[in-house]
Amino acid sequence: MSSNIIRSPLIAKFQKNLTSKFLLTRHGESFYQKKHREIYHIKNKNAQEYSRQIKEIRYDPDLCDCEITENGKNESYYAGKRLNELNIKYVFCSPLTRALQSCQYILKGYTDNNTNEKINKKPKVIVHPLIFEKIETNSDIISNIYRSMSAFPEFDWSEFSKLNQETLPIYMLKYCDTIINMKTNTIKFSNDNPYFNLCFNHYKKNLEFNHQEILLKAMEELNEQNSFIESSIKTYDRLLEFKTFVKNFLKENNLKNDERILMVGHSILFKHLATNLIYEDTFDPVEIDENYIHLDNAQMASLYFDDEILFRNLRV
Repeated sequence: MSSNIIRSPLIAKFQKNLTSKFLLTRHGESFYQKKHREIYHIKNKNAQEYSRQIKEIRYDPDLCDCEITENGKNESYYAGKRLNELNIKYVFCSPLTRALQSCQYILKGYTDNNTNEKINKKPKVIVHPLIFEKIETNSDIISNIYRSMSAFPEFDWSEFSKLNQETLPIYMLKYCDTIINMKTNTIKFSNDNPYFNLCFNHYKKNLEFNHQEILLKAMEELNEQNSFIESSIKTYDRLLEFKTFVKNFLKENNLKNDERILMVGHSILFKHLATNLIYEDTFDPVEIDENYIHLDNAQMASLYFDDEILFRNLRV
């Protein structure tokens, strides 16, 4: 029996142009993506071998929170060049390394090629804890948030100071709510945050504890059941929080007529952010929706919220 289709609680839409005050940009090519592309040629020749190698890539601890490739750096730089006639005032960036690095190169392309003296040359970059990619693979696990903060000191990390500092290293695990009922071998959602609680208990005993091993094992078990560790329901939970943040941010920081906000993030997260139609039981985006967005690496789009306050503040 098919699930009912309902409207997304975010009530947004996108266009693949740059006409809104709120712009989306996907990160440049990551090493995780490069590995995928290197084996794609065997998909039709040997499906079993392709599946085996995909699993190796998906659960490789060395690809957790991986960096972008040289190609990814170039993609991001040229994305920044496309922005050179726009007045970017603020950037909201994901805390995953591939987004942080992409943001650096986007801003370099933006400033290197910006000749308009009236345009802001140094946008303020706010790294936001709620806009990491939906947690599905190893590349979506933040390895060490303190290391990221140290690597990108020029960015504003103040939103992280509002989190519980005791659990900051594993804060994103609060959204890992999909688990397997081992007795019935069925998927269920949990409000108990089982991975968070398990990892926090280990972390309290050993400050050097690395949570990747537990998450990678959980991902492997769930993938066998065609599911992922963060449900779409949880993804919408944090995107609704982020929408509230944007609304409050705009109240406190009025944008001038020509000023824009750029968000550097991820493909699946953007799908959830912009898709109007979702399935009632899972909250998964409906692919037939006209707003079902897919951005390639470093591709851009405009986002519009069907919300009076946000619409009024973000329209051009």
